[in-house]
Amino acid sequence: MRSSEPGSPSLRALAAALILCAAGPATLAGQAAAPAATRPAPIVVRQTVPAPRAAVWEAWTTSAGLMGFMAPRARVELRVGGPFEIWFDPTAAAGSRGSEGCEVLAWIDQEMLSFSWSAPPSFGHERARRTFVVLRFSDADDGRATQVELVHGGFAAGEGQAKVHAYFTKAWPFVLGNLEKRFRDGPLFEGTAVADAPPAQSFVIFVTPTRVETVMHPTDEESAILAQHADHIATLADRARVVIAGPCIGESFAPRGEHAVAFALPSPIGIVVVRANDMEEARAMMDEDPAVRAGIFSARVMPLSVFVER
Repeated sequence: MRSSEPGSPSLRALAAALILCAAGPATLAGQAAAPAATRPAPIVVRQTVPAPRAAVWEAWTTSAGLMGFMAPRARVELRVGGPFEIWFDPTAAAGSRGSEGCEVLAWIDQEMLSFSWSAPPSFGHERARRTFVVLRFSDADDGRATQVELVHGGFAAGEGQAKVHAYFTKAWPFVLGNLEKRFRDGPLFEGTAVADAPPAQSFVIFVTPTRVETVMHPTDEESAILAQHADHIATLADRARVVIAGPCIGESFAPRGEHAVAFALPSPIGIVVVRANDMEEARAMMDEDPAVRAGIFSARVMPLSVFVER
């Protein structure tokens, strides 16, 4: 196995093996046996491409390669956690251009590639839920062509995910067809500009209710605005800007002793971790929050110096 990822090859091999097992025959059979309404079965598409395996591998694992058959702009870094972002509509608003926020999960050089994937913006908050794609590459026609197998799995139960599944059931054959055309007729797009890198800075936002009773016993008016607040946070997640968000309500979260003095955080409190280009952009995310505008919540934004990140 060869790879550009530093570190232990055995760990990378284990990660790759886990991905392969997750999408292997046992999983496919298990999901296929479940009722369709409960959990959609993985999508499996195969395509023979008239090019050697090394060339097809490069088409999937480099920004220039993806811009030859999939979209006018892309950004890919072949490392675990590296971006796998494809901009189908570069003119759209940030977070709605394509697979923003998706990442490389694992790979075996010229054999297997796995990445996280998201639904198009038209699917609303289903977009925030990540699924996964596994690609396998093997020689065909004595090495003059390549067999590509694509498995798209990780779908959850529910009507929304069923619609996402139906969409990609039609979309992936089209994508692999374009891959074949790219090597038969030439590049389908003339994109040369790599997609912009995602915001590199992290910020933590402490959200405090103006009225403590709002958290557990909101008025009807507050309930309506809190629903808009939840929708706002979900929309930021759709755009790959929110890393994690949630309330700290229980007594165990209440700061005590020296920590209470150090942080001076009231309880209950909400915590939102976002990615933004700068402090002003992070503040603007919460200034646009309906609950903040209505005075139900106040928001305090602080830079987050990330020490460890998955």
